[in-house]
Amino acid sequence: MKIGAFAKQNHTRIDTIRHYMDLGLMVPEKVGGQYDFDAICQNDFDEILYLKGIGFSLSEIHKLMLFRRIGKLTDYDKRLTYKKYFDNKRVAIEAEQQRLSEMYDALQVEISKLNAASDHKGFSMGVPMSSLEILACRRCHAQSAYSLKEGTIQNKEIYQGILECTCGHTLEIESGILMGTSHYDGPEAVEYEDAFIDSYMVTTSLAYLQKLNQALGWTKRHVDFGVVADGIALELGTGHGFFMRHFIDAFPETALYIAVDHNVEVLRWIKTIIERHKPKCKVLYLCADFNALPLKAQSIDLLLDISGASNYAFEHTVFLLDLVNVFTKPTTILHGYYILFENFSKHSKISEANRELFKRTSVVSKLKQLGYHQLDSMTTPSVDEGGPLEDFFVKNEKVYTLIYHGKRSD
Repeated sequence: MKIGAFAKQNHTRIDTIRHYMDLGLMVPEKVGGQYDFDAICQNDFDEILYLKGIGFSLSEIHKLMLFRRIGKLTDYDKRLTYKKYFDNKRVAIEAEQQRLSEMYDALQVEISKLNAASDHKGFSMGVPMSSLEILACRRCHAQSAYSLKEGTIQNKEIYQGILECTCGHTLEIESGILMGTSHYDGPEAVEYEDAFIDSYMVTTSLAYLQKLNQALGWTKRHVDFGVVADGIALELGTGHGFFMRHFIDAFPETALYIAVDHNVEVLRWIKTIIERHKPKCKVLYLCADFNALPLKAQSIDLLLDISGASNYAFEHTVFLLDLVNVFTKPTTILHGYYILFENFSKHSKISEANRELFKRTSVVSKLKQLGYHQLDSMTTPSVDEGGPLEDFFVKNEKVYTLIYHGKRSD
């Protein structure tokens, strides 16, 4: 029987038969330039399948079949030799069963933890009463102007309410989010689901994800956010909270973390995520445009610019930190991630007028002009593709991230 017919008869591939022949497991006779597969070959093939079925590797099967073929063993010797192989295999399988059982038990524990973690009922965050002290009216420019006119308060946090300035201007608190006078909640606002991160991981290039991971890892190793102590941290454009979700636990209980975004839906999403984790520090979720932040002048101790200035520069020629400089102190610490271009394609999505804000020399120069002195920095490798959220660069363009950690000195 030729090899093709033999393979078809045994429901396998010709390549599999050839592999067995290469290993010496099957030794058909060559007749007229072609291999002839006879009853002996069929017996060998059946034995291979049987021994594979009870856990033997092909190399172990080879040894067993050699004993059968050339050993000419007595029944007594054969029992001793074969029994050793089978006893050893049984011990190996028992060990594997134990390992799999332990893996199964560990998986059950993790699944139980995940199921328990999915029950997030009973915890929600409101606007901390203490945060009212740092609010200022953008209409009359009065400092410490807002007081609670009406609202729902629990554990010194406001969940629903109205803040009123002495000039009559009001701000609303909705579901624990302070709504500024200028924010985006139009019909195009996207409602985010838990599966957003799953989708982001699947649709974003591995190189871009690795760049993000390197940046977060560097910050974790090099920056101590405990120095904020009783201070106030302001994150410009919290977005999906890639930074906040990683570092909220690094802030002490006495600190206030202000998460700002102009999109109320994305703020609701990140607020829900953070609430599940129950952070130890106070958090103020503020939905407002950067040019309408209702904050006191010189109130911010730590400025977190996690690509906020870069994202702002896609549509504006103003450097965002110039816009919010009024809120910083002479001793403010800056931790920033800046998206920078190695080059611009002739088909670049970045207009000529905006490109200076994506050049390293320009960004570093602007930070220096604002009085920041670099304490540490890191540059990620360049990448040439991102994902649906990183559609700001085109073919033949490469981008990287500058991580800048600096401080003003009074």
